[in-house]
This record gives sequence, structure tokens and C-alpha cells, in this order.
Amino acid sequence: MNSKINYTKGNFSPDQKIHIDFLIKTMQEKGIIDPNTQIGILSVIGKESQFIPHTERSYASTSNRIIRNIFGARVVKYSESQLETLKKSDKNFFDAVY
Repeated sequence: MNSKINYTKGNFSPDQKIHIDFLIKTMQEKGIIDPNTQIGILSVIGKESQFIPHTERSYASTSNRIIRNIFGARVVKYSESQLETLKKSDKNFFDAVY
């Protein structure tokens, strides 16, 4: 079940096509080979980003109060000091809130 997804009927820019190819290749490398699963993942990514990468801004210098307002229940389990530590690493922070 390693069929290739045909996205050529879409109205995608050359950059979008490059990113879609990259995403499909990465999914296959990670063992995500079911076309329906791939389409589901691509649908979410396409809806959220139109297949154009966007850089998340760092929250390292954002107050905990603002972070709690933005992310609500996703950060409620962290104490103030835990949240301060979490903010020091963008990767750890985004892994925790997303």
C-alpha cells in the first residue's frame, strides 16, 4: 500500500509542491504509508499553513500570565518555576503546548 498521492489537480505553487513532496517523503520514511492517513495529515497541514512553512515565535521572554491566557488548559499543570524552565527551550515549550 505504497501508492503515491496525486495532488497535481490542485492549484499549488511550485513551492507548495516542493513542500508537499517533502512531507510525503518524510511520512514514508517514518512509516506512515497509508494514503488515507497521509491525506488526513496533509489536509490539516494545508488548512493551517497552505503548505508554506511559518516560523513560530519564541515565548521565552513572554510573561507566564500571558502564556497562561494564550494556552490555557495546556499549561495549567505547570507551576510558575516549571513554566519558566519550559520557556527556556523553544522545542520543549512547543512540544508541551502542542
